[in-house]
Amino acid sequence: MNKSPEEKKIDGIKELVDQIDFPIVVEGIKDKKALSFFGFEKIYTISGKRLEDVVTLVISSRSKSVAILTDFDEEGKKYFNRLVKLFQSSGIYVDNSLRRKIKYITSVQKIEELNFLIKNYVSKLNLLSCKTV
Repeated sequence: MNKSPEEKKIDGIKELVDQIDFPIVVEGIKDKKALSFFGFEKIYTISGKRLEDVVTLVISSRSKSVAILTDFDEEGKKYFNRLVKLFQSSGIYVDNSLRRKIKYITSVQKIEELNFLIKNYVSKLNLLSCKTV
C-alpha cells in the first residue's frame, strides 16, 4: 500500500528521533507537544522565559550539544540567531541538522504546524478504520 504524503512526513520525522540524544529548544508549548508526539524528549520552551535562563537549563542538563527548533518566520529566525550566540558563548555546540531536516521534510513555517500534520494523519486513520468495520 502506498503511503500518503502525511505518512511519509511523519515517518521521516520519526526516523530523526533516534538521531537526537540532546536537548531541543522550541518557542512554545504547542511546539513541544508536536515534537513529543514523535517521541522527542528533553524539549525546552523559551516562551515566558529569558533566553539566558533557557541556556542555563540546557547547561544544567550536562549536554554538550543542543538543537534549536524555533519557527522559520522572522521572529523565529531572530530567536534562533540569539540562541546560537548564547549557546556558543557558553561552549555548547548547536546542531542544525534537526532544524534543516524538519524544514526539508515538512516545509512548515511554524513548528506548531506539525500538530496539523498529526491531526490530518489521525483523521485519515479514523476514516480508514470506520470503512473496515
